[in-house]
Amino acid sequence: MGANHGVHRVLTGHAVQEGSQYRHCWLVRFSGQPVILSYRQHPAHKRFADERFRPYAGDRVSINIEETLKDIKEGLKN
Repeated sequence: MGANHGVHRVLTGHAVQEGSQYRHCWLVRFSGQPVILSYRQHPAHKRFADERFRPYAGDRVSINIEETLKDIKEGLKN
């Protein structure tokens, strides 16, 4: 998936707290909002999601979030 143009970073992680409702995280950082739609419709992403992700992640949350931390860091520099 990282080979998809516009994907800057793919990060996975797991919850530190035992018993968390959601135990795993998959974070994909894009270059901008227009890339999100093309990524979600890309045949390689659809195949991965259908064959390797969705069968194991029935109870999942999917949210598109616009980064603001970058803006905060820039403000601290000034």
